[in-house]
Amino acid sequence: MQEEVYWTKVNKIMMGSMITYKKQLKLSNLSRPHNEPFFVIRKKRNDKMRKKSFLLFFFIFGMFSCYTNQTNYNPSHVQQIMLIDEPIVETFIDPEVNFTKYKTFAVIPASEILDVDVQLNIIQEKQLLFYVRNLLVKKGYIYVEKQDNPDFILTLNANNSYEETYIPPSNQTRLKYIPGTTTSTSIYGTKIGYNTATTITSGQLTTETYIVPGKTVGYFYPSVGVYAYDATDGNLIFSGIGTGISKNYDVRIASQIVFIPVIGNIPSSLDSTIINPNDGAIGIDAIIFTNDGNNYYPFILDVQSNSPAYWAGIHMMDMVVAVNGQSCRNMTINKFYDVLSGQPGSTCKLTILRGELKKEFQITYKKRSEVY
Repeated sequence: MQEEVYWTKVNKIMMGSMITYKKQLKLSNLSRPHNEPFFVIRKKRNDKMRKKSFLLFFFIFGMFSCYTNQTNYNPSHVQQIMLIDEPIVETFIDPEVNFTKYKTFAVIPASEILDVDVQLNIIQEKQLLFYVRNLLVKKGYIYVEKQDNPDFILTLNANNSYEETYIPPSNQTRLKYIPGTTTSTSIYGTKIGYNTATTITSGQLTTETYIVPGKTVGYFYPSVGVYAYDATDGNLIFSGIGTGISKNYDVRIASQIVFIPVIGNIPSSLDSTIINPNDGAIGIDAIIFTNDGNNYYPFILDVQSNSPAYWAGIHMMDMVVAVNGQSCRNMTINKFYDVLSGQPGSTCKLTILRGELKKEFQITYKKRSEVY
């Protein structure tokens, strides 16, 4: 009963906050074009920071500006994941809880443990929990099954409502170039006969005002809630809510970017090593995403400069389909790093999906100390 009371209170807060957030998002975006994608990437950092870097994601507009040195990059395979604007997030952490005592966690569908209105079917819940579980592992926590006595339990709720907004007509000012002109005039003189005078007027920049017609635009608003409970006493230790703007109707796809900053605000585990201790490295970092709602794959989040992966031609946001012929479909992040491990001097074959193209790359491992 205590968990139900906590959930009911938080759920009411969540729904009230979502309405406010949606209004803020719509108001903040009326004056800007909605064709600029929004995405999440991470700055390059050394290997030690890489293990704890999940909170250090930063947001930018115009995903293509990140790839100015990769002119052949085609992001069509990640278009479904992108948000139109930066998500708005709010998180709450129990000030009396010491998160350093938590090492392990389990995920449980809210529909199985709480009597609340969950707007997801059980399969959607499990798929989103699989995604969020991999985000938590990147923060250093160890995933275990619920029967293995986890330190805390995590559950979630999500929805993806559709709303339309009318944008009234507006006056806009733009630059206009007026071309120069050349005028020739014939002049008659008594001594020299006919002559031609040429007058040249230079082109100039000016401004003009035009009316942008009003229009109705519709977008999906993925809203998420994440809740963590102490597995011993059942107390709520963390809750986070967030919402964004998407063109995708599928909550499993549209909500992914919203979950990232929510989970990012959970304090990191002290034991945050998730990379295989093998000394070989190719210089990539990855995150688990889905672009169809059912199949989850590692996406390249970071390529270390001058690393073997960098010189092989691996790009950020490449989707890793297979490693050495082994499919990466629905592979956890830990399993991916295990499969990717190798000794210095050995090679691995990455099968990459980039846009509509599937490519294979042979990459030679180097010593980790030489890569980072």
